[in-house]
Amino acid sequence: MLTVIILMASCQKEEGIKEELEVEDAVVYEEFFIAEVDGEEFEVLNSENMSATRSVGPESGIPALSVFGYSEEQGYIMLYFCFYEGKGNYTTGNKKDVGYSLLWDDEDNVWEDLPQKDNPSEIEITYADDKIVEGTFDVTAYNTDDITKEIKFSGTFGVLLEEEDTEN
Repeated sequence: MLTVIILMASCQKEEGIKEELEVEDAVVYEEFFIAEVDGEEFEVLNSENMSATRSVGPESGIPALSVFGYSEEQGYIMLYFCFYEGKGNYTTGNKKDVGYSLLWDDEDNVWEDLPQKDNPSEIEITYADDKIVEGTFDVTAYNTDDITKEIKFSGTFGVLLEEEDTEN
């Protein structure tokens, strides 16, 4: 009789342990946005300060992706490009594709890749699904007030993907 009670108690404990394991084994994606701006580290530490949004042009129907990261010490990095189809290579800052990459620094300077400089930025989406987008970027940008000044920034990101709300 004692054996039956021990077996029943041990089975109940295993069920409790199994439920705990299922909760603990849940996958949580840890977002990241890390870059180097002219040799200085640019890291977004708060997931609230990074995003990726997929959108579709209301009239053109062209899909686009924007990726955004904000560092309190250094400012904003934004990548925006059209013809987004998931994993693959994309460019901004050229006459062929619609899009731009920019840095709005903490001193209120805006640096953008410019089509007239004929030096397109490279963005590679290395992983994409309905919930996550990951990739790398390599940008040469020019000060919008004085395009003779340039800055380079590159990095990696992995962020949860949002859909743009197009309903008015």
